[in-house]
Amino acid sequence: MFTKPQPNPCGGSHQRTIKPSGQRLSDSLPLSLVLGLPPTRAYSGVKATLQSFRANDLLGVAFGVVHAGSGVSYVGYNPGVVSIGMPASLPQPLRATTRALFTVLATSVPKATGPMTALLDDPPAEPFTAHWGKRRLPLDGRAFDRDNALRLHKLTQELIAR
Repeated sequence: MFTKPQPNPCGGSHQRTIKPSGQRLSDSLPLSLVLGLPPTRAYSGVKATLQSFRANDLLGVAFGVVHAGSGVSYVGYNPGVVSIGMPASLPQPLRATTRALFTVLATSVPKATGPMTALLDDPPAEPFTAHWGKRRLPLDGRAFDRDNALRLHKLTQELIAR
């Protein structure tokens, strides 16, 4: 998460927040997290990671609803596959396969951070937006469902209060 203080025309400052957004990768995952149900079968680290992207997207939507008019924006940003050192930590043969895929598909760190920097320098006025690289995503469909977002927000608040 990245935050940058922004001048507030009413005095003081507020934060603009950018978090990763996995909207397209996680669209097909079940909403067991939103429904408050424990996993009913084994899951992999990849599925857990994709589910966390989904939760971030939904919590971003909820933030925009709950904090509308606050002067704070929540910006979901997913740079896509970025060329980092992650493959080195994987076991073989997954390491070799991932390195090969990163060579072909991954974006460099400077290229991936450019759109994020632009969003920090000139943040959207809306309370929540989602971006995949330079492309702004529509906030429709299951990944950004308002009712599911507010339900997850409520469940999260209940867990925090425990």
